[in-house]
Amino acid sequence: MSTVFFMVMGFTFSIVCGHAVVSKFSDWFAHEIEKECRGWEIDVNICQQSIFRVNILAATVGHVERIFFTVATIISPASGPAVMVGWLALKMATNWHPYSSSSTKCKEESQVLRAKAMGAVSSGLLSMLFALFGGLLCRLGL
Repeated sequence: MSTVFFMVMGFTFSIVCGHAVVSKFSDWFAHEIEKECRGWEIDVNICQQSIFRVNILAATVGHVERIFFTVATIISPASGPAVMVGWLALKMATNWHPYSSSSTKCKEESQVLRAKAMGAVSSGLLSMLFALFGGLLCRLGL
C-alpha cells in the first residue's frame, strides 16, 4: 500500500505540480522579455514568438521529460541529475540562435533570442527539479 501511495504522490508531484509551476514560470519569463523589448527597433514577431511559452507541444514534451526523468531518478538517483544536465545542454545547444551581423537590429534580435533560450533552459531546469524530487518521493516507497 505505501509503495503505491508514494509512487502516485511522486508522479503527481512531478507531472501535475511540475506542469503548473513550469507553465506559470514560462509565461512570466516570456512576459518579461516582451516588456523589455518594447521600443527596440526589431521585428515585433521576434519578441512575440512563443519559443518556450507553454503550448500543446511544449506541454507534451514537458510531460514526457518529467515522466522519463522521474523514472530515471527512481532507478538511479545518483546518475539522474547528470543525465538531466546533459539533456538540458543538448536542448540549449539546439535553441541557441546567434547572429553574426553587426547591425543594431540584429544585435537586439540576438539578445532577445538568447534571452528566450535562457528562459527555455531555465524552464527545463525547473521541470527537471520536479522530476528529480518526484522520483525521490517515489523511492521513499521502495
